[in-house]
Amino acid sequence: MEFPDLDGCPPWIDPGNGFRLVVNCGSYTASLDYGMLDISEQQHELWFDRGSEYDLDKFVNDMASLIIWGRCQTLSVWVVDVDSAAEWKIRTNEYFAKMIKSRLNEKTAHLIVEVVYKEGFLSAYSSVGPSGLTSEAEHVDDSCVSPEHPEKIPPVDWSELTILPIPEMDGDGDAAAVADEERVFEAMGFKAANIDGEEARAAEIPIPMIPTELEDDLRDVSIPVDDKAPEEPLLDRG
Repeated sequence: MEFPDLDGCPPWIDPGNGFRLVVNCGSYTASLDYGMLDISEQQHELWFDRGSEYDLDKFVNDMASLIIWGRCQTLSVWVVDVDSAAEWKIRTNEYFAKMIKSRLNEKTAHLIVEVVYKEGFLSAYSSVGPSGLTSEAEHVDDSCVSPEHPEKIPPVDWSELTILPIPEMDGDGDAAAVADEERVFEAMGFKAANIDGEEARAAEIPIPMIPTELEDDLRDVSIPVDDKAPEEPLLDRG
């Protein structure tokens, strides 16, 4: 008995139950923990026994042994109708099983997979498969973190800056000021901050008053100290 289009069926699978998946993967950029890695377009074949359970999750696991992608990425799977070139996205195990069942006579299915970013992630790189499909989202984890938006800095009024003419220099390599440092300092807002700091430092700090009774108690318990040692000579430093 002949089985159509089953060349290459692994020996551990009964040819009568063998089913082949022809998988095309477009070029993409893998977002790995150690950096970005460009992967070229490739094609793979997967076989499974129709007598055993095989679903979308198992297919993705099998593809993980053939191609690589980052933790913030996943596979987008599409089935292709060879005759009409139409494509349908496979999202669930149930739809994957229906796709296999509809092709039991051919015993072959043609799939397109794309490495795309998971929902909630974003990359400057966009994976593009053979059909031209693309996918983009936002980074939120350590391996795919996009830089945070910097705080807005007040614009500098460049018209307030004074450019001084370059004076003639007598010596070779002498430094010459080309801008008024005081005006630049003020325009950048540093002068106001400096004044505020000086005023804060100049503010009088109140010294708490010590009650008279406490002063008397401290005087009574004080230990007289004489730092004169007769065995040490006095030095006249005048």
